[in-house]
Amino acid sequence: MKPHVKNCGSAEQLAAAAAQILVDEMRAALAARGRFFVMLSGGTTPKAMYRVLLEEHRDAMDDFLRTDYFLGDERSVPWDNPQSNAGEAFRLFLDPVGVAQGRRHFANGGAPDLVRESEHATSLMKRIVPSGATGIPEFDLVLLGMGTDGHTASLFPGTEALKDETARFVLNDVPQLQTRRITATYPLLNAARHAVILATGENKSQLISDILNCEGAHVYPIERISAQKTTWMLDSTAASRLG
Repeated sequence: MKPHVKNCGSAEQLAAAAAQILVDEMRAALAARGRFFVMLSGGTTPKAMYRVLLEEHRDAMDDFLRTDYFLGDERSVPWDNPQSNAGEAFRLFLDPVGVAQGRRHFANGGAPDLVRESEHATSLMKRIVPSGATGIPEFDLVLLGMGTDGHTASLFPGTEALKDETARFVLNDVPQLQTRRITATYPLLNAARHAVILATGENKSQLISDILNCEGAHVYPIERISAQKTTWMLDSTAASRLG
């Protein structure tokens, strides 16, 4: 299915638009099904989105407490490390809101056995998130970023996780960064009701143009994101080379 593309203006406007989508879809899911399952992303735009959620959506606080939170990927560091995506979500959003520990379903990148931790994250998710028609847990909303190399979550070019069709969370070796990361796989991401890709910066504009105008070699990991609905949300610099 062809993705939707939105030029949101400035990076600040993009963060506000992302916050609004989260709130709108949260309210719709809670009203329709009584639960809301969201997969958060690390990166600069989610940081700004958390600030908007806290400052401009105070009326949604009760619904934030009823939401179940997951992460698309985690670095191989403990939660108290500044590089941890989970730790960032705790500090900037979940702790200030007061979200219960039982609603935070994040892999621990500081665990001694990261293979076992990725398997535990998968098992936990399967118990919590209902499966859709494909038999795969179906998130209401998945938020994703994109690197300048076209990676998303921790699905980096040339890595083994790109080929994994059976795991839902997997430990992925990323030799170009000399590290390992726990990441969601394509089957899980693409089973979502809605995947939203957030991208900012002129340094990504040519890659975005190649992908969305179908002019590239179709080798970037981000190109394989195809959820039930997929939306690209761009700031004006990231969208500057689109027709």
